[in-house]
Amino acid sequence: QSTWGNILITFFLFCYLSRPSSINYTMNIKNLSDNPNAPCFVVTIGSTCMMLDCGLDTQPLLNYLPQTLVPNQSVNKLKVYRPINSDLNDIIGEFRESNNRLFIDSSPEVCIPDLSQIDISNIDVILISNYHHMLALPYIASLNGFRARIYGTEPTLQFGNLLMEELSTFAHRVYNSKQSNNWKSLATINPTSFPFIKGSRFDAWRRIYTMKDIENVMSHVQIVSYDEHLDLHGGVRVTARRSGFALGAANWTIERRGCHGSNSSPPSLVYLSATSVLTTHAQPLDKTSISQSEVLLVAGLSAAPNHAPDAMMSAFCNSVAVTLNSGGNVLIPCYPTGTVYDVLERLWSYLDTQRLSHCPIYFISPVSDSCLAFSNIYAEWLAASRQVKVYQPDVPFLHTLMCKGNRLKQFSNVYEGFNQSFRTPCVMLCSHPSLRLGDSVHFLDLWGSDPANTVVFIEPDFPYMEAVSAYQPLFMRASFTPIDVRLTFTQLNNLIEEIRPGTVIAPDVYTRGGARPDLHIKFNGKLVGLAQGESTEVNMDIPFDVGFITEELCQSINPTQTVSKRYAGQILVVPLTAEAVKRDAIVLSKSRLSNKKINLIFGKIDPNLLIKKLAENDIVNAKIEESSKGFNVILHSDSTIISIDDNNTVHVINEGNENVRNKIKDILVKMLGFV
Repeated sequence: QSTWGNILITFFLFCYLSRPSSINYTMNIKNLSDNPNAPCFVVTIGSTCMMLDCGLDTQPLLNYLPQTLVPNQSVNKLKVYRPINSDLNDIIGEFRESNNRLFIDSSPEVCIPDLSQIDISNIDVILISNYHHMLALPYIASLNGFRARIYGTEPTLQFGNLLMEELSTFAHRVYNSKQSNNWKSLATINPTSFPFIKGSRFDAWRRIYTMKDIENVMSHVQIVSYDEHLDLHGGVRVTARRSGFALGAANWTIERRGCHGSNSSPPSLVYLSATSVLTTHAQPLDKTSISQSEVLLVAGLSAAPNHAPDAMMSAFCNSVAVTLNSGGNVLIPCYPTGTVYDVLERLWSYLDTQRLSHCPIYFISPVSDSCLAFSNIYAEWLAASRQVKVYQPDVPFLHTLMCKGNRLKQFSNVYEGFNQSFRTPCVMLCSHPSLRLGDSVHFLDLWGSDPANTVVFIEPDFPYMEAVSAYQPLFMRASFTPIDVRLTFTQLNNLIEEIRPGTVIAPDVYTRGGARPDLHIKFNGKLVGLAQGESTEVNMDIPFDVGFITEELCQSINPTQTVSKRYAGQILVVPLTAEAVKRDAIVLSKSRLSNKKINLIFGKIDPNLLIKKLAENDIVNAKIEESSKGFNVILHSDSTIISIDDNNTVHVINEGNENVRNKIKDILVKMLGFV
C-alpha cells in the first residue's frame, strides 16, 4: 500500500544464550587545516560524510602591504625588492621592503583548507560550530560537485554572513587591484627560496571572495536549534549543543545508532570547538550531552592561554584611560561581533569612573549597524541573566543605551558622514585586527606618528608585533591585552576528566608537549594528534542498524495487525525474507515472502520482577549486581549467573544444569510475552 512507501525498519535479534554479532563500522577523521583556530575536519561514518567547520586561515594577510582606500605616499616610497638570485627575477616588483622586512605588493590572499585529499561531491553535510569557523565556505561552495547542506544555528549563520560581507567589502573597495602571483608559483616548488614569507601551502592561498560568492553559499544553509536532532541518511544523527563561547556557538554530538536508541545514550563523537566554561553573554556550556562519548574531537582552544580574560579586560580599560587622560586617541582593531559587546559595556562604565565620559567612542564597520541590532534580536540565545532584561523590559546589551545617549557613534565607513561627527580625543573600534584591511589601516596611518596615541589589541588571532611590522617606524604605543574566553589547556584537561571520553583526537599542536608542560592536552586514555592532511580511524561496534525498504518490496508487503497482550496498542507484523544490499544504507529488496505464522518476543526485562518470578519458581536467594553494560542476577545456590546487557541480550552461565537453564528460559519468555 502507498502508506508503506517510506517505512523505516530495524533489524534486531533477541538471544538467550549467546550475544548477537555486532555490526562493525569504521569512523574516519581527517584534518584538513594546519591552523587549529581555523579548523576543518572530514568525518566519515559508514556511508555518511560530514565536514566539521570550514575555517579560513587569515594569517597570510600579515605578509601583505596594508590595503588603503586611496594611494598612499608612504607605501609608494617603499623600496622595490630586487633579489640577488637571478632565478627569481620574475618576482621583481612583487615585494617591497619596510624596516628590513619584505611585504607582498598585491591584493591580499587567505589560506583555505586542504581540499586536495577529498572528493567534494562526497560531502553530505557541513556542520558549523560558530561564526568564525565558516569563513571559508564560499570557496567550498564554488567547487564543481558541491551538493552539501550547511547546518548551523541562526546567530551563527547570520553573524558569519556579516563577517564574510565585511571581509569582502574591505578586499574589493581598495584601489590596489594588483595581482602578484609569480612568487607563489616559485614558492610552491621551492619554499626555501622565500624564508621571509610567513605561512605554508601557498597553492591553497586564494583571493578574498565576492558578494556573489557569499550569496551562493548562503543558499545552501539550513538553520537548526540547540538540542534539535537531525537524522541524516545512513543512520547518523547530529545535534547542536551549547558551547558557551558566543551567540549561537555550538558543539556537535554525532551518533551512529541502529534504530536510534534512547536519547540518553552517549554519543559516538563529540566535536568540541571554541568552547568556554566562563560566564559570558552566551548561554552556558552543556556538559551533560557531551559526556562519555566514544570519541572527543577538539579544536579552537584559546589563542592566549596565559592571559586571563578578566585581567586582560582590566588592563585594556586602564590602557584606554591613561591614553585619553594624556590627550591621545585609542585605536582598537577588532571584529564587529563577539568580544566587542563586552568591551563596549565595560569601557562605558570604566570611563565614567575616570571622568572621561566626554570622550566619544566610534564603532566603524560596513556591518556595524547589523551586528549591534542582531545582538539584541537574538535574546533567546543569551545567558539567562540577559534574557531576563528583555522581559522587564530592558535591553540585554548596554550599547543600545550608548547609541541613544550619543556616547557610541557607529558608521559604515570613514567617508560617509563620519567627518561631521569626528572629534578627539576618542576611542576608535574598527576592523580588521590584522591591520592589513579595513578602516584600522586608515587610523593607524593617521595616528601612528604621535606617541600620545595607543593601538590596543584585544583580538588574540594575530601576533601584535607582526601586525604593526608593516608600519615601522611606528611612534604610537602598542598594547596587547587579548581577551579570549575559549578553553585553555588547563580548563580543557579538567573538562576531559569530567566528561570521560573514550578517545581524544586533536590537532597535533595540541598534543605535543613543549617547553611549557601545561600547554598541551593531558589524557590517560588514547590520545591522537592529527597534523594537516593526516587521518585516523576508530572502530565502532553497533548492535543494530537502520535499513530502508525499496518501493517495489513495499508493494508486495501485506502486514497483519496484531494486538499485544502485554503492551498497549496494535503492532503491524509481516514475515519477510529479503536480500539486504549495503549501499548508502541497508536496503531490503527481492523479497521471498512466507505465509507462516510467527510469534515475536517483545519487551524489556525488569530485574526486580525477574527476582520475583525466580522466587515463585523456587529459585531463591538471587541477588542483583550492576555491571558496566547492564546488570547480573547471581544465583549462588544453583551456581548460575544471568547476565543482561543494555540491549536486552541475555547470557545464562551455569555448570551444565539444563533443568535450571530451561526454567530460566521459560520465566524470561513469560515475562516478555509475544506479539
